[in-house]
Amino acid sequence: MALESAPRVGNGGGRIAIPIALTKALAAAISVSISINGRAAMQNRRIDRIIPLRRLLSWLIDRLLFLAVGSIVLYAVGLAAGSIGALRSQSVSLDLYGFLTVQVPLTLAITYALWLLVVMRFGPPGRRLTGTDLYRRRGGNAHPLRKAARALVKVLLHLTIIGFIIDAAIISLDYGERRSIPDRIAGTVVARRR
Repeated sequence: MALESAPRVGNGGGRIAIPIALTKALAAAISVSISINGRAAMQNRRIDRIIPLRRLLSWLIDRLLFLAVGSIVLYAVGLAAGSIGALRSQSVSLDLYGFLTVQVPLTLAITYALWLLVVMRFGPPGRRLTGTDLYRRRGGNAHPLRKAARALVKVLLHLTIIGFIIDAAIISLDYGERRSIPDRIAGTVVARRR
């Protein structure tokens, strides 16, 4: 089989023959690579606009659902406290001290336990409704331990409004992947569900 050769390339003494088929294959690969990279850049620009909005919407959905569940649990704890007081034949007064020291901590513990069960089984409702999910930064699904580490850092960071504002600022300033502080620590990224 005779190889067609492109013009010989070299510095005079040693000439290298480059087969035309190889040249065409390289040119095709480079053009495919350029078109794929162009599409990836286009998708990244689209993600830059959509993901922050989806993350915000996901966060709002999660907080509103948590508040709704917490309100129902608080009502149930209040009813239970009232029925326990009635069984003891004591009058139950709604005093601020009892409310803050018993009902609120118990309500938060029960609500967080219920929330944890739902999130571990089904994932955060906000992310499911907005079509986003948590992935490892270098590809693949995030391991449950990564998710748990991210959640723990997020809870600790968002205990104060300043921590939440700093985290939101970091997300909005990171134009590449829109990663938060918990994402950076856990090595994860929030992206569209695959």
